[in-house]
Amino acid sequence: MPYRNVPEELWTRWTAASIKVMAKGQDKEAAIAICHAQIVGGKSMEDAMHQFILERAEIKLISFGSEVKALGDGRVGGYLVQFGDEDTTDLTGDYFTKETDFGELTQAPILYQHGLDKKMGKRKLGKGDLKEDELGVWIRSPAQPAG
Repeated sequence: MPYRNVPEELWTRWTAASIKVMAKGQDKEAAIAICHAQIVGGKSMEDAMHQFILERAEIKLISFGSEVKALGDGRVGGYLVQFGDEDTTDLTGDYFTKETDFGELTQAPILYQHGLDKKMGKRKLGKGDLKEDELGVWIRSPAQPAG
């Protein structure tokens, strides 16, 4: 299957990566962008997906309702806080901006649905690394140790 602007020796890898990206719920447009950043650009799939989310959000101006999702390799990631303004608030009318002081942004506990699941309870599943960018505060858990 030929891919424009992709060297032929990368086509098989591109096809396999596309299948993985679409299995994670992304559409064809996302698969193309993510695979290009990963295979041609040399980024990890996780970083390529993060880049695509940023680029897609810039096109929409802002995107609300994101959850932390599985990224593969035992990792989770997503926006904990997305920036807004008076016209783009949460369900209670609140919003955060880039100027909001979140204190030291380094790590936060990872909780399954904030303890709402009766079986999981309020157990902490681990810690995630926090990073602020132009859209909000992103969390990413480190890879889980093998075995």
